[in-house]
Amino acid sequence: MATPIDDRLSFSALARQQGRIERQIPGGSLARLEAEAPALGPLAVTLAFRMDGQGRPWVTGNAKQMVTATCQGCLGERPHLLDVSFDLCMLSEGPAAQAAAERHEVLTVEGDSVAISDIVEDELLLVLPERLCEALPCPHAPARSFPAEGVDAGAADNVETSPNAGHNPFGVLAALKRADS
Repeated sequence: MATPIDDRLSFSALARQQGRIERQIPGGSLARLEAEAPALGPLAVTLAFRMDGQGRPWVTGNAKQMVTATCQGCLGERPHLLDVSFDLCMLSEGPAAQAAAERHEVLTVEGDSVAISDIVEDELLLVLPERLCEALPCPHAPARSFPAEGVDAGAADNVETSPNAGHNPFGVLAALKRADS
């Protein structure tokens, strides 16, 4: 059965029947994720529904998608595989959801239906890494050097003492240090 990502699923019925859903969903189907990391490939989703001993519906699943994300170390765009597994108790907002949230991950739902996007989008956003380049320092970061290229290293010593004059922002501090010596 081909289920679009925004079609509503009756999660209670699926949990009672211990239903399982596997889908390949076209890239770009999750608007909030797409805004942070554009999709490079389809979203692969596996969901298994069940009821616990207290009659609460749960969904256990996995979602994978190749995206392009910005590395905060070098600000370069890099491909990255988002791969997340989750186990969520699905409850309506209220005291029962708040009590369960102290011990379990809870997906707050309205009514008796949920969209696949409601289940997986937040989970994928949570695993989106801030730093894609794992090596420190980032091998793709631009080279940093001081003094800047084309500036004579001795020119930093020839700075006026006026706070608004000169190109070296630390010139005033250098003048104060020389005055204390």
